[in-house]
Amino acid sequence: MSDNILSTARAAREEKINAMLQGLHSTPKASLLYNALIEPHDATARVVLAETAEEESTGPRDDVAAHLLRYMYQTDHPPIPLALYGALQELIRYNGQMPTETTPVPTAYSSGYSMLCLLPDGQLRHNVLASDFVYSLTMAEPLDIANPDRGTAAHLTISSQPGYNHQYRIPRASTITAITTEDYFSGHLQGDRVQRLQTLRYGLAHIGNTKLTHCSDLQEVDLGNNNNGTVQIVACDRLKTVRAGLHDMSVLELSRLAALEEVDLGFAHIGNVSITGCRQLNTLKLGGGCVADIYLEFLDALATVDTEVGHIGNVNLRFMDSLKEYRGKAFHVGNVNVYGCDNIELISTDEHHHGNLMIDHCQNLKTVTINSGFVGNFSIIGGCNSLEHVHIPFDMSGEITMQSLNNTWKLTSIRIGDRDISIVDPEQAKAAILELAEQGLIPKLNSFTLMDGRRSFHITETELTEAKAKTVSKLGELSESITNERDLKARKPGS
Repeated sequence: MSDNILSTARAAREEKINAMLQGLHSTPKASLLYNALIEPHDATARVVLAETAEEESTGPRDDVAAHLLRYMYQTDHPPIPLALYGALQELIRYNGQMPTETTPVPTAYSSGYSMLCLLPDGQLRHNVLASDFVYSLTMAEPLDIANPDRGTAAHLTISSQPGYNHQYRIPRASTITAITTEDYFSGHLQGDRVQRLQTLRYGLAHIGNTKLTHCSDLQEVDLGNNNNGTVQIVACDRLKTVRAGLHDMSVLELSRLAALEEVDLGFAHIGNVSITGCRQLNTLKLGGGCVADIYLEFLDALATVDTEVGHIGNVNLRFMDSLKEYRGKAFHVGNVNVYGCDNIELISTDEHHHGNLMIDHCQNLKTVTINSGFVGNFSIIGGCNSLEHVHIPFDMSGEITMQSLNNTWKLTSIRIGDRDISIVDPEQAKAAILELAEQGLIPKLNSFTLMDGRRSFHITETELTEAKAKTVSKLGELSESITNERDLKARKPGS
């Protein structure tokens, strides 16, 4: 039924256009007018169109449409839907103004065709619901591409006036290959199974939420340099690159992207970053921004994680088979959890780590280095059978727990500051650590526990406090001794 109505409407509009073409005279501006339609960024074409509109402002606006329509029929350019011809003619009758509530968009355009608006400044703005054969479009508000299955636009440049905020949806059967937003764009973008979309670029746009799922041809996403809400990109099998700039973002979720190779977060401030199931990802760049939480899981090709950012809340690394190193370089970082990364060999904390470091079932882990300034608890839960070196700074503040190492024979000592503490004999190891406390070298350490079969000992907070108290007592005795010695020298004649 709807197809019959649509066919009838098309036939009626074609008849109207043919009648309109009768008796028209050729114009040298026709080609430029047409270029203004298919190449909206052509400055010359826009100027000519503006001049034409100005020259004919005292006459019927239909003449502008007539010049354009006649040229369309006489060239071999890709065909434009007949509905667009009528849209051009009728919208020009609005004296170059965008449709409003008092001058609504004619119903003929709300059925899934292109619309073109001639603005007072001479610039063209295409408002696209779905276009059959339009190849380059600049879209203005409002836009909803949810319904049609016939869209064939190739490159969409989305723009809107400040203050507008709309929902943008891309239909599954759309032939759009690239989407670019202009600086003042504000709204939400959503696409599911958009088969031909290859590129998404945000400029300085304010994007509320972006969700792209199963876009099989998508290869590049550039999130630009302004604010984004939630960005979700899921199961886009050919996506290779995701880049962010200087903007704020609440959530970035990348999941099951089979071809993803590079994620560059630039200097973005992001609430939560979740990257899971991207098995080809080999480059992850974290710039100088702030990230609340990072969750990385099932990233088989990522060999190194460097947290070169200003602040990170929590870092979770899980089941990353190719991960060899984690080097924390953030100015401030919270909790770091490393679980099931069988091939990781080195874990090095940030210099300003304020949180917990937990390591569990990393079978090939060889070295753990905790740098100066660490505030938190350090725990090896179990399954780290290849551990050889553990480095702990004198000024570490928190608790140390190492358990279920399966009597790892390569780990024979723990380095605290510049002292090597043998753990072959647990009683001697405990005595050596308490001696460091008595010497005042580990003033902030709260407890130390090693639970590994026969190599087990536990140093409680009370024991460490008592050892530290001896340091204070010895310092007091030393100070008193120095004072007494000075007094004796002062009493001697001639002193």
